[in-house]
Amino acid sequence: MDPLSITAACLALLSAVSKATRFVTDFVVSCRKARNDITAVSRELSDLDITLHILKHGAEASELNQLPEDLRQHVRHIMVNCTTVLVDLEALLRKYQGPGLDRAIKWTLSGQKAAEKICVSLETHKRALGLVVEVTTL
Repeated sequence: MDPLSITAACLALLSAVSKATRFVTDFVVSCRKARNDITAVSRELSDLDITLHILKHGAEASELNQLPEDLRQHVRHIMVNCTTVLVDLEALLRKYQGPGLDRAIKWTLSGQKAAEKICVSLETHKRALGLVVEVTTL
Protein backbone atom coordinates (compact mmCIF):
# COMPACT_ATOMS: atom_id res chain seq x y z
CA MET A 1 0.00 0.00 0.00
CA ASP A 2 1.48 3.28 -1.04
CA PRO A 3 1.24 6.54 0.92
CA LEU A 4 -1.15 7.90 -1.71
CA SER A 5 -3.67 5.24 -0.68
CA ILE A 6 -3.25 6.26 2.95
CA THR A 7 -3.76 9.89 1.95
CA ALA A 8 -6.98 8.96 0.15
CA ALA A 9 -8.13 6.92 3.17
CA CYS A 10 -7.33 9.87 5.45
CA LEU A 11 -9.37 12.21 3.28
CA ALA A 12 -12.33 9.82 3.26
CA LEU A 13 -12.15 9.37 7.02
CA LEU A 14 -11.77 13.12 7.58
CA SER A 15 -14.94 13.63 5.59
CA ALA A 16 -16.74 11.01 7.69
CA VAL A 17 -15.49 12.63 10.91
CA SER A 18 -16.73 16.02 9.73
CA LYS A 19 -20.14 14.56 8.89
CA ALA A 20 -20.31 12.78 12.27
CA THR A 21 -19.37 15.98 14.09
CA ARG A 22 -22.20 17.88 12.42
CA PHE A 23 -24.60 15.03 13.19
CA VAL A 24 -23.53 14.99 16.85
CA THR A 25 -24.04 18.75 17.13
CA ASP A 26 -27.50 18.55 15.59
CA PHE A 27 -28.38 15.67 17.88
CA VAL A 28 -27.34 17.50 21.04
CA VAL A 29 -29.42 20.51 20.01
CA SER A 30 -32.49 18.32 19.62
CA CYS A 31 -31.84 16.03 22.61
CA ARG A 32 -30.26 18.11 25.34
CA LYS A 33 -30.49 15.25 27.82
CA ALA A 34 -27.68 13.56 25.89
CA ARG A 35 -25.34 16.55 25.97
CA ASN A 36 -23.06 15.34 28.76
CA ASP A 37 -22.84 11.85 27.28
CA ILE A 38 -22.08 13.09 23.79
CA THR A 39 -19.43 15.59 24.88
CA ALA A 40 -16.86 12.81 25.25
CA VAL A 41 -17.71 11.50 21.78
CA SER A 42 -17.37 14.99 20.36
CA ARG A 43 -13.97 15.38 22.02
CA GLU A 44 -12.78 12.07 20.54
CA LEU A 45 -13.98 13.15 17.11
CA SER A 46 -12.02 16.39 17.43
CA ASP A 47 -8.86 14.59 18.53
CA LEU A 48 -9.28 12.03 15.73
CA ASP A 49 -9.61 14.88 13.23
CA ILE A 50 -6.29 16.36 14.36
CA THR A 51 -4.56 12.98 14.28
CA LEU A 52 -5.85 12.30 10.77
CA HIS A 53 -4.63 15.68 9.53
CA ILE A 54 -1.15 14.94 10.91
CA LEU A 55 -1.19 11.46 9.38
CA LYS A 56 -2.34 12.84 6.02
CA HIS A 57 0.48 15.36 6.10
CA GLY A 58 2.95 12.55 6.88
CA ALA A 59 1.64 10.53 3.96
CA GLU A 60 1.93 13.51 1.64
CA ALA A 61 5.48 14.15 2.87
CA SER A 62 6.37 10.48 2.21
CA GLU A 63 7.15 9.90 5.89
CA LEU A 64 5.01 6.77 5.72
CA ASN A 65 7.33 5.24 3.11
CA GLN A 66 9.64 4.39 6.01
CA LEU A 67 7.01 2.12 7.53
CA PRO A 68 6.88 -1.57 6.65
CA GLU A 69 4.18 -2.57 4.18
CA ASP A 70 2.41 -4.65 6.85
CA LEU A 71 2.09 -1.61 9.10
CA ARG A 72 0.75 0.53 6.27
CA GLN A 73 -1.86 -2.17 5.58
CA HIS A 74 -2.74 -2.18 9.27
CA VAL A 75 -3.21 1.61 9.18
CA ARG A 76 -5.65 1.17 6.31
CA HIS A 77 -7.61 -1.45 8.27
CA ILE A 78 -7.77 0.85 11.30
CA MET A 79 -9.22 3.57 9.11
CA VAL A 80 -11.83 1.22 7.62
CA ASN A 81 -12.83 0.04 11.09
CA CYS A 82 -13.00 3.62 12.33
CA THR A 83 -15.35 4.48 9.48
CA THR A 84 -17.59 1.64 10.61
CA VAL A 85 -17.64 3.10 14.13
CA LEU A 86 -18.72 6.45 12.70
CA VAL A 87 -21.54 4.75 10.80
CA ASP A 88 -22.58 3.05 14.06
CA LEU A 89 -22.53 6.42 15.82
CA GLU A 90 -24.82 7.96 13.23
CA ALA A 91 -27.19 4.97 13.45
CA LEU A 92 -27.28 5.29 17.24
CA LEU A 93 -28.09 8.98 17.14
CA ARG A 94 -30.75 8.48 14.46
CA LYS A 95 -32.40 5.94 16.74
CA TYR A 96 -32.93 8.62 19.40
CA GLN A 97 -33.78 11.50 17.10
CA GLY A 98 -37.20 13.03 16.86
CA PRO A 99 -39.77 14.56 19.17
CA GLY A 100 -41.04 13.13 22.41
CA LEU A 101 -40.26 12.98 26.07
CA ASP A 102 -39.78 9.24 25.95
CA ARG A 103 -36.65 9.84 23.84
CA ALA A 104 -34.80 11.19 26.89
CA ILE A 105 -35.86 8.18 28.95
CA LYS A 106 -34.81 5.76 26.22
CA TRP A 107 -31.49 7.58 25.90
CA THR A 108 -30.87 7.25 29.63
CA LEU A 109 -31.77 3.56 29.63
CA SER A 110 -29.76 2.40 26.65
CA GLY A 111 -28.35 5.24 24.57
CA GLN A 112 -25.78 6.31 27.14
CA LYS A 113 -24.17 2.87 27.30
CA ALA A 114 -24.03 2.58 23.54
CA ALA A 115 -22.49 6.06 23.29
CA GLU A 116 -19.86 5.11 25.86
CA LYS A 117 -18.89 2.04 23.82
CA ILE A 118 -18.61 4.11 20.67
CA CYS A 119 -16.52 6.68 22.53
CA VAL A 120 -14.11 3.99 23.74
CA SER A 121 -13.88 2.59 20.23
CA LEU A 122 -13.13 6.03 18.77
CA GLU A 123 -10.47 6.57 21.41
CA THR A 124 -8.88 3.22 20.59
CA HIS A 125 -8.74 3.99 16.88
CA LYS A 126 -7.41 7.49 17.55
CA ARG A 127 -4.66 6.11 19.80
CA ALA A 128 -3.67 3.48 17.27
CA LEU A 129 -3.38 6.09 14.53
CA GLY A 130 -1.57 8.38 16.98
CA LEU A 131 1.03 5.67 17.53
CA VAL A 132 1.62 5.54 13.78
CA VAL A 133 2.14 9.30 13.81
CA GLU A 134 4.64 8.93 16.64
CA VAL A 135 6.51 6.15 14.86
CA THR A 136 6.88 8.25 11.72
CA THR A 137 8.36 11.13 13.71
CA LEU A 138 11.05 8.95 15.34
